Amino acid sequence: MSETADDRLPSPSISPEGQEPRASILLVDDRERNLATLEMVLKDLGQDLVKAASGQEALRHLLARDFAVVLMDVRMPDMDGFETAELIRKRPRSRHTPIIFVTALDANPEDIVRGYSVGAVDFLFRPFMPEVLKAKVKVFLDLFESREVLRASELRFSTLVKNIPGALYRRTAMTPWDLHFMSEAILGITGYSPAEFLDRSRTLADLLLPGDREPYSKALEAASRDRRPFALEYRIIHRDRRIRWISDKGQCIPGRTGEIQYLDGILIDVTERRTAEEEVRQGTAQLALTNARLHEQMAERQRAEEERSRMSAQLLQGQKLQAIGQLAAGIAHEINNPVGYILSNSVTGLDYLKNLERLLVATEQALKVRPTAKAGRSREDLERLREEVDAPFLLRDFGEAMRDIKEGAERIRDIVKSLKEFTHLDPGDWKPAALAELVESAIRLCRNEIKYKAEVKRDFAPLPPLVCHPQQIEQVFVNLLVNAAQALEGKGTILVSLREQDGQAVVGVRDTGSGIPPEILPKLFEPFFTTKPVGQGTGLGLHVVHKIVQAHQGTIEVDSTLGNGTEFRVRLPYRRTGIQATGEPSPSAPPASRGKDAVLLVDDDAPTLKTLRRLLEGEPYTLLATAQPEQALEWVGRRPVGVVVSDQRMGGMTGTRLLASIAKKSPGTACVLLTAYPEDAEVVRSSGAVVSTILAKPWDGETLKRTIREHLAERAARSGSKGSAEDG
Repeated sequence: MSETADDRLPSPSISPEGQEPRASILLVDDRERNLATLEMVLKDLGQDLVKAASGQEALRHLLARDFAVVLMDVRMPDMDGFETAELIRKRPRSRHTPIIFVTALDANPEDIVRGYSVGAVDFLFRPFMPEVLKAKVKVFLDLFESREVLRASELRFSTLVKNIPGALYRRTAMTPWDLHFMSEAILGITGYSPAEFLDRSRTLADLLLPGDREPYSKALEAASRDRRPFALEYRIIHRDRRIRWISDKGQCIPGRTGEIQYLDGILIDVTERRTAEEEVRQGTAQLALTNARLHEQMAERQRAEEERSRMSAQLLQGQKLQAIGQLAAGIAHEINNPVGYILSNSVTGLDYLKNLERLLVATEQALKVRPTAKAGRSREDLERLREEVDAPFLLRDFGEAMRDIKEGAERIRDIVKSLKEFTHLDPGDWKPAALAELVESAIRLCRNEIKYKAEVKRDFAPLPPLVCHPQQIEQVFVNLLVNAAQALEGKGTILVSLREQDGQAVVGVRDTGSGIPPEILPKLFEPFFTTKPVGQGTGLGLHVVHKIVQAHQGTIEVDSTLGNGTEFRVRLPYRRTGIQATGEPSPSAPPASRGKDAVLLVDDDAPTLKTLRRLLEGEPYTLLATAQPEQALEWVGRRPVGVVVSDQRMGGMTGTRLLASIAKKSPGTACVLLTAYPEDAEVVRSSGAVVSTILAKPWDGETLKRTIREHLAERAARSGSKGSAEDG
């Protein structure tokens, strides 16, 4: 593309995308024919050809853009080529632009000398060879391209230096570490200009604090000697007299001989970082001190909390014992009743057994006599004896007596179980429990206290198990039932209800007593508040109830109207889901076949051991029984034993010790522990004994049978799986 003389402000040419920009060549001649000739010769170079018909027009073009070379005629009207060249050289932007004068062959030597003196780099005489012209111009095009590349590189370097957040430098690699280059950023870092460092009127070492000068010199000397990068931080005094922290990082630069000649690096003001680090260090130290104090306070709080928990546990246990003391006479009466008819029925049963024994002996004798007249007399005697002992009645009544004995024993068992669980010091474990069972257990404990004053009615809706402290919740029910009974002046009614509402279990205890005065209601749960005469109440019952309910994240409400009775409602949230209540029977185990595995019974109490044998005699497995733990260990070593059933508290060796030894000798043997003490479960966990099942006394016969069958079935299944794996 070329421009005509009419173009006033030419702009730089733009090349197609992805190509380098084209250079510009300025053609200056007052004759259009000469300009056309130059254009025709040079157009093959592919550059921008800009034409000017006078010196003034050429100067305007040079103000607007840079040119790789100027081809200019010497003889032009108004302003010849020499004058134009002088003005081109005087302008900073164009002073280095190459000028080739194009003139006729008759040019005299004085004109040539003058041309070189005003800045010409070459002369081209007409007529010229096109190849020579293109060759000369091509040289200057290459020089222009190289100059542009260098200028772009310098511009990038300058931009980079200005934008780096620090001062770049080059210094000699030996003391006194003279600077050869320093970027402008040093002014903001030190307050001194680069010129002040480059003319050696100021050095970095002069600005260092006295304590940092020696480490500074040693670090630079080590870097030069070891030919390795360096990084150090030191303090300087800024021109404004403030102390600043400087980060100095660099590397060694070798000279032509390979020796280290320079150290190139960068200085960065890191005062804010160092100040922040110091603040963090001080803050960390303060935080550590605060944490130590906090840990001390927390430890003190924990000790206080442990003491409070211990006192609270003692308070709960004391209140339990107080409640048991109040109920003791009634509990004794409730136990004595079944004990009385158990003993009575036992005496009757023994008499029945004597008569049955006489009848059996007479029957055996009659069966041995041959059919003679004497035999007839024996049968008559047998008939008279049958009528005398009234055998049908005896058998029928004996069965009823046995059932009464069983019923009485179960009543005693339930009372003792409720009493044992109620008085047991709860270790704090949360577990699922059926609220209906806890209510029934509380009613059994309070039965004698209630039955002469009230009829207990139940309105129980089915509820899922509630995760709680069962003994504590049972204590709540006992206290509320006793309070309800004591609130009745004559014969009345106590209604116990169970409901689920808004994700909570709601237990209500309503009495038909005289009600509570409104002024007393706000004080009901205060410790030591009581309306009973001195010596008849501690005022802790409802306070303990309130604390237990709060510990379960529940609430307790009281509705009372004078003359219409009182209702306490306990609301307990369902804390966890997906947990089955303990005590639910597991699916029945398949019956165990009578195989090589035996069941070993160990108990040093002879009646208990005999009862166990009698209970399990008809089961389909071999029974072994011993009162000596040592003999049990010997038997386990001699033959396969599938299940060991052992009492916990035996003379000489406890059940946990015995079962731990059996587990080592026979790892596949299931161990069942019988105990009457809830705390034995904790002993089992701490002793390391491998106990499969713990059954509480008094144990239920069917439960024991089912447990043994389950363990034998599991052992058989494991043996079958092992055999299949070996066959495979």
